[in-house]
Amino acid sequence: MFATHDIKFGIFSERPLTVTPAAGLFLDQLPKGYNIKQAIQDQLDEIEKDLEKLVGMMSDEDQMAYRDLKNDHKHDGSGPLLSIERTNRYGVARLRESPGVGSYGAVCKLGSRINHR
Repeated sequence: MFATHDIKFGIFSERPLTVTPAAGLFLDQLPKGYNIKQAIQDQLDEIEKDLEKLVGMMSDEDQMAYRDLKNDHKHDGSGPLLSIERTNRYGVARLRESPGVGSYGAVCKLGSRINHR
């Protein structure tokens, strides 16, 4: 993506492909016989399953656009969709004005290509 003119700082106006909560890994109560590495991998696998459902509901065009985004996490235990999500997410601090709403991330078709080599 190349800008043909100066871009004013402001609101990102592209409709995102995904909006997902910032996933924290829960490692405080490991099942008996589990180590931290197993627990992290199980949680990454569950997130990947959720993303498979989410991406599966997209149009074919949007699925292709999502899958074509850069992936910098190919060898860390993340599945292919979670790897794309982790590489391309923009932080969204709050979706509503109410206090206590957690952080989210958005992946966009065009906007997520900004700052990629």
